[in-house]
Amino acid sequence: MRKAFLFLAFCAVQCMAKQIEPVTVDIWSGKARIAAGSVSLDLASEPLTLTVSSGGQVRIAGPAGEMFSYQSGGRTIRFVKAVSLHRLFNGLTAVLTAEDGAQGQLLITMTPSQHILVKLTQPGVRTEALKFVLTQKAQEHFYGLGDLWDTESVDAKRSRVVMWVHEGTPDVCSYVPFFMSTAGYGMFVDSSYRGYFDFGKSDPERTEISFEAPELPMHIWLGETMRDILPQYLDMTGYPVMPPDWVFWPQKWRDEGNWDDVFKDVQDWKAHEMPLGAVWLDRPWMLGRMGSDDYLFDEKRYPDAKKQIDKLHALGIRVLVWGCDFLTPDSRYFSEGLKNGYFVRPKEAPKEGADPGAMIVDFANPQAREWFSRQIRGFLLFQCLLSPKPGWPRRSPDRSHLRSDALLPRHPRSADRSC
Repeated sequence: MRKAFLFLAFCAVQCMAKQIEPVTVDIWSGKARIAAGSVSLDLASEPLTLTVSSGGQVRIAGPAGEMFSYQSGGRTIRFVKAVSLHRLFNGLTAVLTAEDGAQGQLLITMTPSQHILVKLTQPGVRTEALKFVLTQKAQEHFYGLGDLWDTESVDAKRSRVVMWVHEGTPDVCSYVPFFMSTAGYGMFVDSSYRGYFDFGKSDPERTEISFEAPELPMHIWLGETMRDILPQYLDMTGYPVMPPDWVFWPQKWRDEGNWDDVFKDVQDWKAHEMPLGAVWLDRPWMLGRMGSDDYLFDEKRYPDAKKQIDKLHALGIRVLVWGCDFLTPDSRYFSEGLKNGYFVRPKEAPKEGADPGAMIVDFANPQAREWFSRQIRGFLLFQCLLSPKPGWPRRSPDRSHLRSDALLPRHPRSADRSC
């Protein structure tokens, strides 16, 4: 009986499993093809050309002999042919020869789920950037890349988007080197180096991808629509958490103001029978020269924060506040962050005795992340806006014994505080 049950269970799993297409790799006469199901990638050695197709349609192609290049001394030098093609179990490697004789490396792989990786590695010479060029179709459009501060619309066609928070971009700008094309493909460049995507601004017939990096790894997924492509990208990077329903309701933003202004906003929305999911308090809701001292409500503008927030919660309205990734000397923890190297180093160190101004927390440093999160957690606890976990203190009767790494910070206007 048990054997029969196990056999049936095995059969059920086999029937439910998604059919996996085998990856085939063929190399012959200066040509190569990698295929899985209806997806194929073709590489021609000379002139160097790469083509990706699916469902009988060409999704990705480029100008022969100009698709791969590198920049050195301000010059763009093209890789013109591939030599020494070697087969892998799911792809190939090739040595690329450039116009000047320099040699780079090309790795191409494809998984049974048709996830393609094309990785170009710099030659053994001084290289400033690596570039990949595609032919752009007249009716092709591009979406993605995170916050598009550099484009006129969500469609990046005819735009050049720099993957760098440069001077002139707002603090809300967050770039992601992933985009989807209406030609039926999506691409993710797995690099944190400075780079750009030029969707026809320099040449309306070309898409250029360039990064100032020692290698250019490009992940490619194919699909008839963006709805087909996006889940494949998320399978690799992870899916976002589905937010609660109130996030999708209208939200009221307010800059300078006080609680009276906030509740007047709420009354106005109610009078117009408009749903309201949250109110945003922009700076300055805190103290400090930039409205960013220690995440403590300014008691002149926003006194008794917990009581007022509870009132809004009773109305089904959440409260969101502006936050920042930096500290200024107004913060009592600024000197500690500076001493322990928790800030991103500026290009030029401030002169001794000079005001260093705002310093960005180095969130790439796990110790800095934990240090900053302890601060915020402590500020919320101190203002009774966060329920403490077992073992967390709720009071700070003696400020002189509080360390800067304690859960509760020293409040500048109260020696003792309890919820």
